[in-house]
Amino acid sequence: MSTNNLPLLYTKGIRKQTKLYYANWLPNQKLSLGVVGQLIDNYFFQPLTTLKDLGIDFNPATDVEVDEDPTPLDLVSNKGVTINFKVAGEIDPNLPNLPQGKAGVGIDFSQEGSFILKAEKTFESRIRNVDGPESLGQKILEAYKKGTWKWYYSVIFSIVEAPYADYIISQSSNSKVELQVNADGNIGKVELGNADLNFSVKTQSGNVLKMLSSKNSTPLFRLLGIKKNILSGSVVVQPYNFNLNGINPQTESFTKDTKDFVEDDTEFLIVKPR
Repeated sequence: MSTNNLPLLYTKGIRKQTKLYYANWLPNQKLSLGVVGQLIDNYFFQPLTTLKDLGIDFNPATDVEVDEDPTPLDLVSNKGVTINFKVAGEIDPNLPNLPQGKAGVGIDFSQEGSFILKAEKTFESRIRNVDGPESLGQKILEAYKKGTWKWYYSVIFSIVEAPYADYIISQSSNSKVELQVNADGNIGKVELGNADLNFSVKTQSGNVLKMLSSKNSTPLFRLLGIKKNILSGSVVVQPYNFNLNGINPQTESFTKDTKDFVEDDTEFLIVKPR
């Protein structure tokens, strides 16, 4: 598989599995609330500018609802992934390259673009007011009418931050990696995404993209953007949700993948940017 296709394959897989979220590429990189961009091929988000640079009032200190309750991230492809964990002192025939005295994990991929995203703690911050008078949505509509907001723009209004995470993505349809925990003694439960465990690659076959021990990354986010009703001509700003907003306003028509997202008969204008 060409590495040029991997970003789209990965971001598409995350979007279709989570329904509400888009995936950052690379997942160990950092994005922020208020970043404005466009969707490429329905799934890949390309940052272009920011609310601030577009002259849209947004103050991260006052306009953001900060999440203080951690939530674990455990996102694994529905297909094409098998995970085997091994504790220290155990002999596992599925993990022949890990020493008996070491703990670790073995991952078999049977599908290109299969992924594992693991984090013990994540926090989802979001822009407070996105709907109604004096909201971000209203400001976007005003900018759209002035011509400063392109109708194919979308903005990150909710973002998942991971202080520590492990990301593993298969680049081939037949790959395997064995990871060893670099610690001695009783380490308890072996889990990817645990900041107390430091994994290193023991063996690998096939192509696997590994981003282990990633710090302060933003793997997932949600988008807000323009929608125009093809019948009434009315324009609204809405989150890109699973029912209709999986449709990218840059495409000319509904594709097979796009139809997977549509759950009612409402029609929206689908055109390409000039």
